[in-house]
Amino acid sequence: MNFRKIISYFLLFSFIIVLLNDCRTLQNLFRKPKVCLVLSVGGDKGISHIGGIDALKERNIQIDCIFGNSMGSVIGSLYATAPNENLRERYGKFIAEYIKKTEKEIKGGFLTGFLIGLGAMLVTGGTLGWETMLGSLGAGAITSSFHEKFDNDRFKRVMNEYYKNITVDKTIIPFATEYQYLKGQGLEMHIATTENLAEAVSRSANNPFIFKGAKLTYIDPGGDRAASVPIEETCLHYNPTKIIALNVTGAKAYYSEKMNCDVEEIMINLKESSPEAIKGTGKEFEKNYKIGYETVKKHIK
Repeated sequence: MNFRKIISYFLLFSFIIVLLNDCRTLQNLFRKPKVCLVLSVGGDKGISHIGGIDALKERNIQIDCIFGNSMGSVIGSLYATAPNENLRERYGKFIAEYIKKTEKEIKGGFLTGFLIGLGAMLVTGGTLGWETMLGSLGAGAITSSFHEKFDNDRFKRVMNEYYKNITVDKTIIPFATEYQYLKGQGLEMHIATTENLAEAVSRSANNPFIFKGAKLTYIDPGGDRAASVPIEETCLHYNPTKIIALNVTGAKAYYSEKMNCDVEEIMINLKESSPEAIKGTGKEFEKNYKIGYETVKKHIK
């Protein structure tokens, strides 16, 4: 092969490389940006995520993927499964179903307690008396109530019926959440992407301060500073063009400065919040919703 042919091949190869790079540049210029929404942990403060999402929708911000933990997982999954529906109404309906199921099971507890006490009294010929029967009635009724105890297993069952038993990867908007689980003497973090949606969300929201007496095989990831506002996990998992993070924790999110994602963190500051906000109706719910809505609407111009 002579020198001229070598030069010709070299120039042709260089031209192809330049052309390919130009094509990629053009694709990047015209490619629709992928925007991921991150929703922080936060218990009852997380209700403000609903208002924040409504403000984003009002500003015509299209959300292409969602990563939420704990209460952020609950609100994020409700939005991801039905993005065109009214989110606050959807949350209200879900919580109403949970309350209905709770009341039904509490009534069942009263009936069970009554039958146990009545049986004991009849077996003993009345020796144990009415006090024992009433005591058994109380023991059966003490299972749980909305105000005093959230029950994680009931929460999961109601959510699974609400979501019609779908898996994480079947949401309309791509959705992910994470939770910690016991492994040996320590905890491991797991990102849920394909398992049952209600199970993954209930594990992510399994906070002992919310679900009293809950089994802690799977735990709310909020104890991990980075996972409390899962920005870095979102960047690695989805590789979006931009991340919008709604943060109700009161502390700035923690993530690597070398992370290759553009981040817009919106701090939603609630000085006070009541567990009553979780009910989906009432003054406390409206207050948290309004703070989330107004904060995000003011931030996004």
